[in-house]
Amino acid sequence: MNSDPPLKPPGSPIAAILRGGSLLFSIRVVAQLSRLVYIVLVVRALGPDRYGILAYVQAWGIVFLPLINMGSQTLLSRSFGHSMARGRDIAQRLWTLRMLLMPAVLCLLIAISVAIEPDSEIRPLFLIVGLALAGRGFAVWCNHVLVANRRTRQVLFIEVTFRLGELIAALVVLYLGASVAGLLAVHAVGWWVQALFSSLWVSREIVRPAWHWQQLKAISLLKQSVTVMVCGLSLAGLLQGPLMLGRHLLEKGETLGQFALVMQMLQVLVALPNSIGIVALTFLAGSSARATGKLYINRMVPLSIVAVIILALASALLSYPVLVLVFGAEYGSAAPLLTLGLLVLVLPLAPVTLLSHAVFASTEPDMLRKAALAALAGLAAGILATCTLWLQHPAVESLLVGAGSGAFLWLFLLILIHRRVSRAIP
Repeated sequence: MNSDPPLKPPGSPIAAILRGGSLLFSIRVVAQLSRLVYIVLVVRALGPDRYGILAYVQAWGIVFLPLINMGSQTLLSRSFGHSMARGRDIAQRLWTLRMLLMPAVLCLLIAISVAIEPDSEIRPLFLIVGLALAGRGFAVWCNHVLVANRRTRQVLFIEVTFRLGELIAALVVLYLGASVAGLLAVHAVGWWVQALFSSLWVSREIVRPAWHWQQLKAISLLKQSVTVMVCGLSLAGLLQGPLMLGRHLLEKGETLGQFALVMQMLQVLVALPNSIGIVALTFLAGSSARATGKLYINRMVPLSIVAVIILALASALLSYPVLVLVFGAEYGSAAPLLTLGLLVLVLPLAPVTLLSHAVFASTEPDMLRKAALAALAGLAAGILATCTLWLQHPAVESLLVGAGSGAFLWLFLLILIHRRVSRAIP
């Protein structure tokens, strides 16, 4: 087993990245199309107030997801890019870490709900989100193993099947009577069923989920995982933090609901370049051509910036009528927020995701640490800027601009190490 050769990308590395990226884009498109239908129905059924609560509680789950993932996508891509045997070993160790972390994260979520949430009716929702997060953690581990082995077609099938199933179940809940708890329960059950199905598939074709614990190796893996996890946590914090703060700072009702809708749209857009970065990592980690990484950075990063600017211009012209037509007249005032969010959050975070995955492919021992420090600096700057701006101008725009300030600092720091990134990619 140890003699398994590393995975080799077929043909041109850039062409392989684009082919794999197109499949991941297909996965994202299918998932987000079902998500869009879901959002439209839920927004209209719940109204701005209850929809804002739903999005707020789900934001906590998304923030804690990197703590459970522990950088598994990056580590698995690098490991399977090296050899199949090494990939299987790392996959089982990451599965073990998930088993240990999930109960701790669930307890932490419950403790947070008791500590900061004044509404006793909302606190139980954190428990449902925690259970959904545990199921999602296992399902995402399976997806990461499949993507690291370039089984994106299988991931596409899984995502299509379960996102559509989740949509149908949500429609039933809405038909029986719109309930935030019921919709969250649908998510929890959906993720657990997907985790069971995916684990059977992964066990048969690639690696069995199994307890694989050796303390010294676990500590080493944990150090690598924590470094990548910090980047994921910073990204989640910058994208989810404004909504989590908005729950306690903004007016209850329409303002929170409109802001929640805008933030969900921004998250979808940032996820698209992240898909390309994930696939690129697999090939950059296993490729011996230094020029491949340079070509990836020099082409994909400027392309992402141009694409976001075009989207922002389109949003300035069309977002108001589209929002009113699709979601209702009460969401029309969210149009300026969407355009602002594209310029201050998506514009820096799209290239950040691409550059970060290129850094993760580096073989230099301190490169991951530098990327993590840049991410922490961006998150800290975002928190500081948000607090400062809110004290001077307590409005929803301050939440977006504050988070955007941290995102731009993160991008600036990654650009500073751009040359080292290019030289360090194997």
